[in-house]
Parts: sequence; C-alpha cells; structure tokens
Amino acid sequence: MYSNYSDEVDDIRTNYAPLRLASSRSSSVLTPSSSLDFCEQAESIRRYQEAIDIIRLVHQEFHNEHSNLTQEEINALNISNNTKPQDSAWITSFRRVDDNSRIIQLEAMDVVVIEDLFEASEILNYYCCTPASQNMGEYESLGFIPHADAPGFDMDSFLSRDDPDENLTLFPWQSITDPDQDIIEVEVARSLHYNNGFTFEEIDNLKLLRLPLRGPNDNPESGLLWEYSQREYVEWESYRSTNLKLPRLPTNFSHNTLFRAINAGVYHFCANLNCITSHCATHYAGGVRKCTTQPFEPCKPKETQEGLFLKYASSEPCGEFCFLTHWSIEETIANKMWSVEDDQELRDLLAFEPDANPCDLAVMCRKRCYEVYLHRRNIYPDYEVLATRFNENLLKQRKTSQELTLPKDLLEFHENLFDEYGKPSLAHYIAPCTHQGSCGTDAPNCSCYIERHYCQRNCHCPDDCPYRFPGCSCKIRKGRTCSTVLCPCLKAGRECDPERCISCDARAHANGVTNCRNVRIQQEQHNLLQIEIKPSKYGYGAFACQSIKSNRFIGEYVGEIQGLDSSWRYQSIHGFRNLNYTYDFKTGILNSATIGNEMRYLNHDSTDFNCVALYNLVNNDLRIAIKSVKYIKKGDEVLLDYGERYWLEEVQND
Repeated sequence: MYSNYSDEVDDIRTNYAPLRLASSRSSSVLTPSSSLDFCEQAESIRRYQEAIDIIRLVHQEFHNEHSNLTQEEINALNISNNTKPQDSAWITSFRRVDDNSRIIQLEAMDVVVIEDLFEASEILNYYCCTPASQNMGEYESLGFIPHADAPGFDMDSFLSRDDPDENLTLFPWQSITDPDQDIIEVEVARSLHYNNGFTFEEIDNLKLLRLPLRGPNDNPESGLLWEYSQREYVEWESYRSTNLKLPRLPTNFSHNTLFRAINAGVYHFCANLNCITSHCATHYAGGVRKCTTQPFEPCKPKETQEGLFLKYASSEPCGEFCFLTHWSIEETIANKMWSVEDDQELRDLLAFEPDANPCDLAVMCRKRCYEVYLHRRNIYPDYEVLATRFNENLLKQRKTSQELTLPKDLLEFHENLFDEYGKPSLAHYIAPCTHQGSCGTDAPNCSCYIERHYCQRNCHCPDDCPYRFPGCSCKIRKGRTCSTVLCPCLKAGRECDPERCISCDARAHANGVTNCRNVRIQQEQHNLLQIEIKPSKYGYGAFACQSIKSNRFIGEYVGEIQGLDSSWRYQSIHGFRNLNYTYDFKTGILNSATIGNEMRYLNHDSTDFNCVALYNLVNNDLRIAIKSVKYIKKGDEVLLDYGERYWLEEVQND
C-alpha cells in the first residue's frame, strides 16, 4: 500500500495536470490553459506543490513509525528453535470420528463426547431464523458463505453470476478500504486546514484525497471524515501536529444550529405509517434509502404580537416574569442579556412553531418569559406577519373561486388498480416522488405519474395532490365497516388509509379500538397467539391452539424482500438444505429463510387446505396476509396450498 501511494504522489507532483486547486479568490478547477492571469496560476501551483509536500511528509512519517513498530512486534513474537510449547490439556483437535463423538482432546486425555439431545427418528430438518414482525429489505452483500465447509455444497454455483461481466460486490469486506490510508489522509487534511490555511472546499478541489471531506447535503452519511468517525482508529498524529498542537477535525459540518441538527436526524427517519422510526429495516436496508422524508421548512407566523397576547390571555401567568404581566416593558431592556447564540436558539424554536406560547419557549431557552415575547417582535415584525396573512388569504380565495376539475388522465390510475379479470393488480413498491410542486404533466419526471401509481403521504407533492388515492367514505353500520367489496379500498386490495379514510374510523380511537375491518395488518390484529409450532407430518408445522372461524386474519407472512436479480444467491442454499421459504412477491420474492415469523411453518396441502395467502397494499407497502377459508378446529394443522408454480423445477432454479 505504501509504495503504491508514494508512486501516485510522485506522478501527481511531476505532471501537474490537471491542476485542481481553487485559489482564495475562486473555487473553480484550474488547468494550465485557464484564463486566470499569470500571478493567480503561479499561486495555485505553489499551493498545489505545498499540498503535495504535506502528503509526502505525513506519508513518510507514518510509514517509518509503523515500520519500526511492526519490526518490534515481529521480534517480540520470535521463538527460539529450542523452545517447545508446553503440553496442555486445553489443546484440542476438532476431528469427527463417528456420529456421536464431537471433540477429542490430545495427550491421552479423556474423550469428551457431546451426545445428541434427540433420537435419530426425532431429528427434523430445520433452520432457525431471526424473528421479525415486519418485512425487511434486502442487503446488497452477504457477510459470509453459508455451508462453505459442508460436503456437497456447490460453492461454485453459489459464487457464480448470470452476467460474469457485471461488477457486483458479493461480500462487504471486498469494498473495505485500507484503514491506514484514511488515517494518513485525515492527518493531511488536518495539517492543510489548521496550519497551511486551506479551506475545506480547497482541500476537496485538490482531488488528492480518496473522498471529499464532507458528503453532499442530501447524503450526510458519506465523506472521508464521516467514514473515519465510524471506525475505531488508533489515535495517531504527526510530529508537526503534535508540536503545533493542532486541533482535531470535526466529524460534521452541518449541525451548527438546532434547526439543522433536527433536519439531519430527519434524513434517517422513515415517515411511512408502517414504520415511524429511524433506520427502518424495510426502507433503509444496506445503506440504500427507499423512503425519503422531507426536511422541515420554517413555518410562517399567523399571529401578530397583539394577537399572540390575546391568544394566551386566558391562561394563568407562568411566574413573576410572565409576558402576560410584563408585556409593556421596554424592548431595549429585554434584549440586553441576549447573545448571538441565544438569538439563534429562539429563531430555531420559532421556525417549528412561530406562534408558540412564550411561557413554554422561556423554559426551553432558559430566559425570562417577557424577554422571549418581546424578542419575538424583532424576529417577526407585525408588518411582515400581516403581509404574509394577506397573501395567504388571497391565494385561498383564488383556489375557492376556481372550479375544481380532476385531471383527465386520472381514469388511467383507477384502471391500473385492476387486471383484465377485475382482480386487484397490486404494483410493486414504488418510491415516493421527490419533485417539487404538483404531479402530472407539469412534472414529467414524477415516478408515480410515469408508473400510473397513486401518490402516497411520503411523496413530496402537496397534500391535496389529485393523484393521491382518495380512500373510502364507508359509514359505520352495526359497529363495523369496510368488510365487503363495497369498500373501494378493500376492492382494490388496499388497506384503508388512516389519513384519508376518516368516516370508517381507520385511524382508531384513543384506546386503539377501531370499527374498520380493513386495517388488520397495519394494526396487527392477527391471531398468532392462537398458533402453536410443533412437529408434524412434514417437519414442523403450525397448529391451532383454539378454534378459528372462517375469513379470519391469522397472520402475515414476513420475510426478506429480495429482487429477482439477486435470487441466484439463494438457490444453491435452498437446494442444499432441501428447504425453500420463498414466496412470490410480484416483481421479487419474499424469503423467510433467515427472517420470518410463525407463518413460515405453514405446510402444503392442495386439497384440504384451510387458509389462503392474499396480497394487500398497506400504506404503499406490499404485504401478504394469511386468512382462513374454513372453520379450523382446535388442534388442527393450519395448511396452505403453495400452488403449482412452487413445484416447478425451472421456477426453483430460475
């Protein structure tokens, strides 16, 4: 690694083409044919030479220091030829002698035998899995080769690819870079910035480091400093940094205000109603974000200072310095003790709720209540609030005066809900559209519009987008609703939307009880507690602990969502184990071999099955629900018809 890196430095130092250093006056990329004058080009070349020298010094120092340390370690591990390891009872040999013996210790020690816990007739072909209550996305790489040392496992087939020319990363360790290189480059950037006066932009424009120091705004989890902070490196610094006592580089550059820090957290947050969590396993797998959450935008105030006072006038004063009792105090007195940081903190809080109660803001800002109230006037003058209110009212009047007309191509979206036989034609997962403004012909790159797929709540288009699925308007009758195909959501194979289906009570009451019968999956109204896993005729099976009526939601088939282009990885595993937990998932497969729940134990019966698998679109996520089709007695096995396609050899190897 060291020789290659040094050669690269020599090549850059010799050629100087292209020159990529931004001068103090310009951040553009420089080349020898640049239009800059001679003095600016000479300064750029001098700075570029300066950076090359720093790289060489840091690299040579790191190489010399670690070469000496490595040699010391080798000398410490050197053993004389006359020295022999002492006999130890802990030296063992893992050698299989017969079906019962597992470990045999050397040096005439007693044989340790680990006996099987089951009789040979009771041993079942079974592989455990990670329990999960929700589908998880597929990771792009495998951590290891399963069954690598097992006789009979076709490793060549497992490692083969359909397209040998396609550059795919199979294992994560294949893309790991040398950690020493990152240590050197971070130290180079540290010296260039704090000692030589290079800005972070100038260091990035040099293009001498493996990665830019900072990632783009839409991907903060990238860049050299972020990757460096994710590893447990040994603290190392050059003699130059030690003597000059240079500070360490920051690991982030964007969290200098409260508002930006919260928006940085929004980057990891999944707002899909099936998740409502950070780093969800369904839409954030393998570092690929499939569901983007919009960052917060500063809210505009609706109340003037007088309006804000009248809004909370009926409340009790929060204390001695409440704004309700000190609202007329001179503003100059209130602002004497406010620093720049105090002002920024209040601005960040008001950006989320500009008409918040000053009593609450005072607690968060650690200031007196009347000071917060009067300081808000500097941030939101009354004339600006009145102007904003006037513009919003004018826009609202224009919308109400215009006749509401639905797009002509909206019928195509509705027709796309069903196939030629009138059954729900559920599309695969489509990521939310990320364009600004309304969907339709004005946004030709809208992913939802191109696929004729209804928009969802996580799309970046407005909430009143005409291309969003309208939901249902079913009424509650006899304590229940949305249980027949008269419900447009149920007819289209969708569960009711808690934000759109208001009349059917899809959102549920405060106690969690709902009258809607079409929210079983998203509210986990299943009967998994009525299922027991125990040995059956074919390995393990699922049995009813109590009677289950017909048309009851038993549970959801959960697994890992895998694309067809990566299914080749698992065919060798399925063939070797003689077990296949995959399920057809429209444009992919759902594999519960490593991730799943009790539904993976459902065995096959093509004639006497008592449940079926149904596709449902739940908050834009495709899910598989297992429902009973007949009365299941207590103690009976829950059986499912796998279908003819499951038994086709060409499908198993496809």
